[in-house]
Amino acid sequence: MRLASAKHCEAALEAAGILTRQNKLKDALAELDTVDVAKLSHGYWSGSLLAARGSVLAKLGKAADAAAQYRAALRQHPLYPAQKTVYEKALKELQVRDGRR
Repeated sequence: MRLASAKHCEAALEAAGILTRQNKLKDALAELDTVDVAKLSHGYWSGSLLAARGSVLAKLGKAADAAAQYRAALRQHPLYPAQKTVYEKALKELQVRDGRR
């Protein structure tokens, strides 16, 4: 079942964070995928989930996919200024690592 409540978003993000720290990256992605981002009504949660996917994908060496997730996160509304700053920085770092500026 794909979930879309704030409580489930928070739980998925926390579980994915734990799995990422354990280097269980595919499991972390699977956990994030339990939430249907398209059904979320607030940019905070959809942006957070998309950025978390971007972070995990970057750790998997999938820079192009990670960048796409960060770009999608930046298109969410409303997005807090702090989120925007973090996502832009992560995207820039990916581009520098990947040889694009």
